[in-house]
Amino acid sequence: MEINIPNDSGQDMDSHKSKNSPWSVLVVIVLLVIVGSAWFYFFNLPKNSQLGNSDEIFIPIKDSFLIGDTDTAIELSKSLLQERGGEDVQSMIYLTRGYLEKGSATFNEKEYSDLALGVIKKLEEIAPANPEVYRLKGYAYEIVEEYDNAISSYKQAIATYPEFSLAYSHMGHAYDLMGIQDLAIEAYQKALSINPDQIEALLYMSRIYYSLGELDLAEESIMSVLEQDNLEAKTLSRAYTQLGVILLDKESYPEAEEFFTKAIMYDEEYSTAWNGLAGTLILKADRLMDVSEIDQNYVDRIYDSVVKAMSLHRFNTQWIPCRT
Repeated sequence: MEINIPNDSGQDMDSHKSKNSPWSVLVVIVLLVIVGSAWFYFFNLPKNSQLGNSDEIFIPIKDSFLIGDTDTAIELSKSLLQERGGEDVQSMIYLTRGYLEKGSATFNEKEYSDLALGVIKKLEEIAPANPEVYRLKGYAYEIVEEYDNAISSYKQAIATYPEFSLAYSHMGHAYDLMGIQDLAIEAYQKALSINPDQIEALLYMSRIYYSLGELDLAEESIMSVLEQDNLEAKTLSRAYTQLGVILLDKESYPEAEEFFTKAIMYDEEYSTAWNGLAGTLILKADRLMDVSEIDQNYVDRIYDSVVKAMSLHRFNTQWIPCRT
């Protein structure tokens, strides 16, 4: 026969154990911690949003980048960042990207690099495990030609996320700009081994192939970019420009003219495209056209293209064959 020994409160020991045992208290504490953590996470979700956040609130910013409207992307990022308390990771990443693209487009690299690095410093404090922070840091150094710092930052991004193909692409470009082509190719190939459709690596490899005289491989890399969906205007402009350069070197002047014109349609401020168009029109007139076909409108197109390229501060002949 089971005997229950009453305690001081008049309750039996089993009853007391079921209501006040340390295990029961521990379970309650754990449940409270779980509920509290979930509440804290969801309450603070905007401040902790990361790179992969698909929140619809970011769509207008993404769309602005897609059409090449960097100014609007910057303003929307600033506004959203303010709304979210000034420490929203995703808004800060978009703002940094906007600064860097603006600097490259307007040739005010130093000014916008400094602005970007100011945001990045804060990002390193609140999102030290986010690899995109270090990739952007690398690009901020790259556009002001601090290549050693850029490569160091890209390596930090890769150390944080070893499968970060975009960081490998940018690291390759930094090596390329330093004239270390073997390390550049190695980095591009690593990026493409991770993601065969990695746009930047394909664009950069096309330039490498072009410099080596491998025009068909250069064209193949560009076509691999153009076959992809939902490309940003800036990407389309650069891809069409590079395709125009390749076709110009193949002496396919009408096709080169077509692609330089398309490049300008997607980015009217891209000086290399204007430069390529001017060179193509001159070579086309010299080699394919009869004098009677060269009217004043055609001459005006050449003149306007040269003036536009020069007005954009850099008459860039890096990828434009100079023939006499």
